[in-house]
Amino acid sequence: MGDNTCKQFTDFTAFEAYVGKLRDDFGNLNSTKMGDCKTEICSTLYSVGNSAVSGIGVIVGYFLEIGIAILLGLSLLVFQRLEKQRMVAASLQVTQAFADSAIALALSVELASSIMLIKRNFGLGADNFGALTEQIVGVVALLVMLPISTFCWQDLKDKRFELRLCVIALTFIMFLITFISRMLSRYSQGQIDTGPDPVLTHAEMDQIELLCMEGVRQLSTGEVLFMEFLSVGGSIWLACIIIGALIKACFGPSRNYGWAVARAVVDFVDSDSRMLALNLVALFSWSIPLCWALLSLRVIQRQFAEALGRTDGGQEWSFGQILAVVVFAPVLVEIWYQYLQRHDLVEALDVNRGGYSQCIGLKDSVRISGSSTSENP
Repeated sequence: MGDNTCKQFTDFTAFEAYVGKLRDDFGNLNSTKMGDCKTEICSTLYSVGNSAVSGIGVIVGYFLEIGIAILLGLSLLVFQRLEKQRMVAASLQVTQAFADSAIALALSVELASSIMLIKRNFGLGADNFGALTEQIVGVVALLVMLPISTFCWQDLKDKRFELRLCVIALTFIMFLITFISRMLSRYSQGQIDTGPDPVLTHAEMDQIELLCMEGVRQLSTGEVLFMEFLSVGGSIWLACIIIGALIKACFGPSRNYGWAVARAVVDFVDSDSRMLALNLVALFSWSIPLCWALLSLRVIQRQFAEALGRTDGGQEWSFGQILAVVVFAPVLVEIWYQYLQRHDLVEALDVNRGGYSQCIGLKDSVRISGSSTSENP
């Protein structure tokens, strides 16, 4: 079969229409007959993947986000415990920079995930087709949200707390698109061997899997169930934390509760340190298995691309992959700034506050003379 004929199988609008197109050209769906167009058919039905959310640079960005969040959370808890107020203030400044960078990464990933699912008809009705892409999207959409939820209860002592929380809420709404899509795809009625006139029979499905999945590792039933547990459980936890933070921000703390249990809950959530400790435990508990799930799915994605004779684009350091790592550069800058400030060197480098030591000395002398004049009229 010629290349021009095979190119028509790269156009996917609806699952039923695509299967009809295959039947028109091949009659009974047989792996041998479809072999000449294997690359086009398999990459369209199963989707090779999208490096925008699962490339090497973005994965490094996820790991950086999780690692920085854990380190900052631990530093805040330790310095608060030791009553090192200066170090607490410095950690809060670094956390502000991290929160802005993490929100930017999360917002871009959630937007890219939503667009991918829209192109795949939200995964509805096609059962196993495209499941790999949907699984990766579901994992990364949750993984990128967990670190920013860790600090949404923490008062970062800046004027942008409410604005930052609004952006987190917007990002969470976009995350819900991916979550609801996965649930509908998982539990809605499929189009394979269902009803009196199914779109695709199980026998035809087996032929397509034989064509596309040769030499590709398949997830076991236990692995699939464990990933589903991570997706559902982590999403429920994320929803509780973000919705709770929004309620607290909108209505403020209130202690007018008659029930002892309600008072205990309010007392607990009013403590930034206790909520931060709880969120850190949750972040560690959910993110580690989610990272395993992401890496496992990436291995399958790479094997699938190799089986089709295609290059795995997720291994290339493109502009987007580099940007996913560089987005955390402001965190390093803020750490360096706080280090210099601690050693009283920042005044010699900060142009906005004088720039040169002579100017700073002049400003200090003017301030001292002014205060002396006001004290001795």
